[in-house]
Amino acid sequence: MKKIIVNASGAKVGGARTIVETFIQWVELNDFNNKYIFIVGFDVESESENIEIIKLRTNGLFSVFFAVFGILYYSIIYRTNIIFSFMNLNICLPFFNRITYFHQAKFFEENNFRFMIYKFFLLLQAKSVFICQNKTIKKNFEKFFDFNVKTKVVDLWPGIKIPREIIKPEWFDDFYCSKSIIALCPYTDVRMSHKGFEDIYKAYEFFKDNNIKVLVTSDKHGYSNNDVFSFCGNCSYSELHFLYSQSNLIIFNSLFETVGLPIFEAQYYGLPVVLNNVDYVRNLCNKFNDLNFIILESKEVRFNLEKVKNIKIPSNHTCFTGEWDQIQAFF
Repeated sequence: MKKIIVNASGAKVGGARTIVETFIQWVELNDFNNKYIFIVGFDVESESENIEIIKLRTNGLFSVFFAVFGILYYSIIYRTNIIFSFMNLNICLPFFNRITYFHQAKFFEENNFRFMIYKFFLLLQAKSVFICQNKTIKKNFEKFFDFNVKTKVVDLWPGIKIPREIIKPEWFDDFYCSKSIIALCPYTDVRMSHKGFEDIYKAYEFFKDNNIKVLVTSDKHGYSNNDVFSFCGNCSYSELHFLYSQSNLIIFNSLFETVGLPIFEAQYYGLPVVLNNVDYVRNLCNKFNDLNFIILESKEVRFNLEKVKNIKIPSNHTCFTGEWDQIQAFF
């Protein structure tokens, strides 16, 4: 039995946390031959005998320090040199078996002090394995670093996690109107400029004219509730899936993503997803050409309501199950 330390100390909310949870779920169901020590930044439990959970929450530069140096402490305690990191970085010592899950799309768009640090430590991680969430990130990663052949870069689809139960939020009955089309906008923070929420909000007249109520899973942050937009604030994962089950469509107008998990969580419920016509979306369409997407024709958020149809996708579709089984080859 091999021992694998999994560093996810900085994954606390949103897609980063969900992807870690999908991997935990995969281990519980598929890998009984190895011992996993998960270091996570959120509350999670597992009844699997081969999984140990350590709660450790890191932020900012401490996350960087812990990923490249601090994780050594746990490798000594558990006597293993296999470290799987979800932190974009991994231990800088070359005699470790390092598998690094790289999911930072903004890395290729920004040039600040934080990413300068990332670049420095990533260059020290040559001769290891990097897992990217899609072919676009993989291509940018290989082009940016021009690693030698001893550095392996692969793309691996994470799949999605379905909660054991879905929970109706207490406020939902006050919001719900059976006579309206409900469009869910599953953003955790509308202030993130790459999410394109400003263009969604500008489409007020289009939504109003078509009797569409837009439910946003973020705090208002300067925007206002009105007869079209309702900001419910962040909700739990179980509550989010209840909202999927009650919605007619999803609006996900992001300019770039590594995965965009809500796109695929919505597919599980057969919902059409309104998407921006940008590179990462075109790549998703190439990889999954049978999903329920509505691609915008321009920057303006307007679409043909005749395309809003529920299409059930088989539960064993790769976009749901993921490709985690491929990772065992690197341990």
